[in-house]
Amino acid sequence: MILPIALPVLLLLVAVLLALRLRRVLQAPQPPAPVCRPAVLDERQRQLLSQLEDFFGPDCRLLSQLPLRELFYLPADPADLPPALADYLRQRLLSCVVCERDSFAPRAVIDIAPVAQRQQDARLGLLAALHCPCVCLAAEDYSAAALTTALQQQFSGPDSAAVSTAGPWCQLS
Repeated sequence: MILPIALPVLLLLVAVLLALRLRRVLQAPQPPAPVCRPAVLDERQRQLLSQLEDFFGPDCRLLSQLPLRELFYLPADPADLPPALADYLRQRLLSCVVCERDSFAPRAVIDIAPVAQRQQDARLGLLAALHCPCVCLAAEDYSAAALTTALQQQFSGPDSAAVSTAGPWCQLS
């Protein structure tokens, strides 16, 4: 007597479990929710790069927020450097490095930094060791007009080794 009732209930239970399992297997996987990454460059940095692109033209590459250690040959073992200098080189970011388009050879450094950071650079002699023209502006005094004036002073003279005077600004020698 129990068998005729239990068998349909058992079959119904197995069918429901199979249907749930089949539904889970056949259900399309949901793509992960889109992750909004923060902007890599803020508005001020984008304006700086736009102004530099206009000044140097398309024959140059502009590398923004480049760590200073990327421009120096450093020993592979960080223990060979004083710890304070190794940390400073790793954390110090240059506003923009102007490079040749094909070889990525650095041709100029544009640096907008706080006065204290610029004094530290001068004390260590780091920007002078790059052997390329450096345009340094205090972050407190930065404006597009001040940058334009500094760029023209640095790159418009006949003694400028970074820019060819035979053509537009973008022709780096």
